[in-house]
Amino acid sequence: MIKFRCPLCLLKLKLPDDVSDDYLTCPGCDSEIETPSPHYYNKEMIDKYEIDMLLGSGNAGEVYLARDAIMDKTVALKLLIDFGQIDSETQQRFLREAQTLSALEHPNIIKAINAGRYEQGFFIAMTYVDGYTIKGLLAKDSERFSEEYMLKVCYKIADAMEYAWETGAFIHRDIKPANVMICRNTENIYLTDLGLAKSVKSTVNITNPQLIVGSPFYMSPEQICASSIDFRSDIYSLGATLYHMAAGVPPFAGIPMEQIILKKHNTLPEDIKNICPGISNELERLIKFLMHINPDDRPQSWAELKEYLKGTRSLPKVSTEEI
Repeated sequence: MIKFRCPLCLLKLKLPDDVSDDYLTCPGCDSEIETPSPHYYNKEMIDKYEIDMLLGSGNAGEVYLARDAIMDKTVALKLLIDFGQIDSETQQRFLREAQTLSALEHPNIIKAINAGRYEQGFFIAMTYVDGYTIKGLLAKDSERFSEEYMLKVCYKIADAMEYAWETGAFIHRDIKPANVMICRNTENIYLTDLGLAKSVKSTVNITNPQLIVGSPFYMSPEQICASSIDFRSDIYSLGATLYHMAAGVPPFAGIPMEQIILKKHNTLPEDIKNICPGISNELERLIKFLMHINPDDRPQSWAELKEYLKGTRSLPKVSTEEI
């Protein structure tokens, strides 16, 4: 039996192991979702963790809802499954994520509980958050977020990243709606997936310096160039996330990926007022400020950005020509 959740409405679903359809319609929200193909099934054991259901999957592994059989505690279990096709760079990045999570203790960052190796790969056991990603909420709801709520989300992420920067000069490198989660019960906001996070103090380079890592819709121009980056690149990504929350589409939506990579160096995304005419002038200016092509013209610290988000500091005047 395959157990999983609809990524949009979070309804618990079950399918027979021999299901052949590539897509199915969720009975809870009528959304068409891809039929999952998990490597592990209900009641299987990974180290001391008993699998319940698949929560999500990506290029570098799968995340399951699981139970610590010794402590009787629910966790999110992230797996890097190695069938002889995982390169050393991917392994090192996965282990660095575990190390980064263990070094950070912040109410808006998912916490690592345990990590280790098992017969078929590596695992990280993390605090389980029952909730939605911003990406899922954007796909589910036709109405936009209120500006007050968008600023609250950005403030919490900025606070988490200020702490990460002050703790170990960590940069996330992949801030985007899919990596921001809202707890269903408490409405607390979490930054997730630190798989690309690194400390700028580290002298160890896992990734090929010429390789672009991240999500092009949200990456800063300097990250696209595979240049040396700092926290201001994450500030750009948070601005791109805010753009998506306000407009309902990511910046540069509808443009082929290879063109986005070329355009980011000297081209702005479509004016958000064209997509969302009701947006306030203040929020429009804030988004332009965070997404300035030149990192020197963005906020120069997370603390400064938090002041703009709280409204305790006036935004500089930013025009299209200046960007």
